[in-house]
This record gives sequence, structure tokens and C-alpha cells, in this order.
Amino acid sequence: MRTLFAGAIFFAAIAPSAAQLVADKERCARAAETSFRLSGWKTENGSAYRSHYNRTLGACLIEIEGRSQYGLTKSVSDAIEGRTYAIYMWITGGNKPMMCQLIPSEKEKRDCANEEEYKAFAASLMEQP
Repeated sequence: MRTLFAGAIFFAAIAPSAAQLVADKERCARAAETSFRLSGWKTENGSAYRSHYNRTLGACLIEIEGRSQYGLTKSVSDAIEGRTYAIYMWITGGNKPMMCQLIPSEKEKRDCANEEEYKAFAASLMEQP
């Protein structure tokens, strides 16, 4: 009986955080949809986005892949605060990225050499709990 009671107390203690996580994910999904729409990209043109609430950073992240006749742009940013974490730009017909930057913190910014480097960094942010 004591174990059951202790389990109930433990569950009650974590339940608010689980409910908060669901609320944070829902808020993040709405913010990402708004951010994507306001950025001017359109899914009808082959552009796409995905959102992720990153608890470690306490940030609502959006990864946008924008396509146009001129090339490809990819970015990871905070959908609420606007802070950019990574950006990759490829111009059609180019032989290297026009821009590839990884920005893990406000004090650190480094160039990346290719799309694979961008993808690895973006995945580390978008898959981090």
C-alpha cells in the first residue's frame, strides 16, 4: 500500500510537467506555423517546415526548407524569439553553398562547408529533447 501511495505522489509530481510539455509542444506548433506563413514561403511552391520544442534550450525551433527557381534555403531558428541557429543557402547552378553558417550560441558562429554539415547540426537541435 505504501508503494502505491508513493507511486501516486510521484505521478502527481510529474503530471504537471508532462501536461506542460504537451502545452509547450502545441504552442510551438502554432508559433512555427505562424512564423512559416509570415516568412513568405508557401508549401504549394515546394517549401516546407517542421517544428520541435527543444526542452534543453527552452526554445521553440522551426526548420524551414524554402525552394524557389533561384535555389534552396534552409534554416533553423526560434519560432518565437527569431534567433537563428543555422542557415544554408544554395543558388541554382552553384558549385558550393552561397552561405552555410552554424550558430550554436550568440557568441559563437562558424561557417560550414556543405549541406551534410548543416544537416548534422540541424538534426542535433531538432532531435534534442
